[in-house]
Amino acid sequence: MKQIKTIFLSGPQLSKRPSKEIEISYPLPKGESIVPTITGAYLLGYDIIRIVSKSPISIADRESVRGSMRRLVGMENY
Repeated sequence: MKQIKTIFLSGPQLSKRPSKEIEISYPLPKGESIVPTITGAYLLGYDIIRIVSKSPISIADRESVRGSMRRLVGMENY
C-alpha cells in the first residue's frame, strides 16, 4: 500500500462562514510551480490548501512552500 504525503495549510477562522478547501496534487504538470499555485488558491479565498502527493515532496519544493507561507498573511503549516 502506497503512503500518501500531505502538507496542510490553513488560514485563520475569523468568521462563521463555511471554509473553502482545495486539494493540489503533487507533482504538478511540467512547467508549473507550486508557489504560484498556492498563492493563487490563497488569493481566490481558500482557507485550507492541501498538497497531496503519492511520492515524497522534494526538499526544494518543501522549502518553497514554507517560504511562500511566510509571505502570505495568516497561513499556518500543519
